[in-house]
Amino acid sequence: MTGFQLYENLKPWLTCPSTFGHMSPGMDLLYREVSFRYSTAFYQRKFFNRLQDPFVAMRTRVLHFAPDFLLRQPKYRHKFVDQVKKLILRQKPNPTTSPFVLTKHTTEKMLHIFNTMSSLTSFHLYISDKHYEKSSFPLTVAACTAFGSNLLELTFDLIVEAMCRILSSSLVFPKLEALHITLTAYYDTPDDTEVVALMAAFINQHRLTLQSLTIATRFIDHTKLDFEELFLGLGHFPHLKKIAINIPSSGAKTFARNVLRPHATELRELSISRYRPGGAYDDIALPNLSSLSLRMEKRSSDIPGIIPYLHPLGNSLTSLVLHRHRLSFDDVCNIFELFTQQDKLRLLSMELDCFLSPQFFDGCSEKLPSLNDLTLFTPGYKDLDHDGNSIEADEEMFCQQMLLRNYANWSLRRFHVVTLCRQRSNPDMCNTTLKIIFPYMTSLSLLPCWYSSASFLTA
Repeated sequence: MTGFQLYENLKPWLTCPSTFGHMSPGMDLLYREVSFRYSTAFYQRKFFNRLQDPFVAMRTRVLHFAPDFLLRQPKYRHKFVDQVKKLILRQKPNPTTSPFVLTKHTTEKMLHIFNTMSSLTSFHLYISDKHYEKSSFPLTVAACTAFGSNLLELTFDLIVEAMCRILSSSLVFPKLEALHITLTAYYDTPDDTEVVALMAAFINQHRLTLQSLTIATRFIDHTKLDFEELFLGLGHFPHLKKIAINIPSSGAKTFARNVLRPHATELRELSISRYRPGGAYDDIALPNLSSLSLRMEKRSSDIPGIIPYLHPLGNSLTSLVLHRHRLSFDDVCNIFELFTQQDKLRLLSMELDCFLSPQFFDGCSEKLPSLNDLTLFTPGYKDLDHDGNSIEADEEMFCQQMLLRNYANWSLRRFHVVTLCRQRSNPDMCNTTLKIIFPYMTSLSLLPCWYSSASFLTA
């Protein structure tokens, strides 16, 4: 009931400990996650005004903050629009739509907001503009200092210059369990070993509590940063369960030898971008791995090494995501066979180089009866002949054959398909048929991909 009342009317009741002051689902939901990043000026100003009330600020659990974005002055485009409204339309500029910019006065209030966010457990910091990196530093350090004691999850999505400045301030997060570091290295980023040493020291400082570690970089092909030195400097993480990596190929061997192998038996989740079959990762046994995500270094249909790599994981994986792998129908059948015996796989996401056919659903439902979540990228829908070749007809035959089937005993409850039609087709008819066949889905999305085949194959 309280979620539908005016806050001003309910505040005397909500702030009283003897009543339901800590039981307002509407307030908890509205301010649980707050973003001062790329949200609209209206919401930025709304959050800023409401969070000045400590009662509201204490309800925030997740904060996304981009100080360089808020410190930028309004662009000339906004000033021009305001002048047009004033001179021609005789309208005054609307303060609710003008950009929300931090000034000296609002910065002081923002610092007060940080100090009252006593329940914050997840902080995500973004700095991408080197022109505002230095001026945003006081706000950034103040935020990290205010949240340090309770923080469980931390994201640093920063340019190299900002990373050096922040990590040099000796920040400590005693309860930190998840750390996500993404470096943005521009073309003119110097070959600086300082940031690598600072990152290694910062990560090692929290190694006794970390359970999840993500290390990534943007503009990978042009970065001059030496990730080999970073991985050589990392110690052992006794509680590490999840690793996500997106780095240049030059650092793969060092990462595999110094980070992945020492934690192989404890690891539960692994995500590797720029994966190369037959490379540095393939000879490392991961006996307890339950979730695997692989993104190929280059999109290719030639994946001779992927099946042998997955084979020893068939007894433990419950989640498998394969990106930039153009799988043929035979490849898909081989993957089904890997997980048939134990039947533990619950989530599967793949990119197909073959049309989606009734035979695909037959094989998937038979080999993976416990699958709960399926995501597919496919060229479209077709029926297959007895030799496994696509029948040169439209999707009408696919729909007719699908309507003869019954998958009521299949555990699938979440099904997402993105289709790329390479020729004339009628996807709406196929989508309607699938909705009839799977009426019990809790989540069903059948979407066309409005890109060319070239963009689909090279993304």
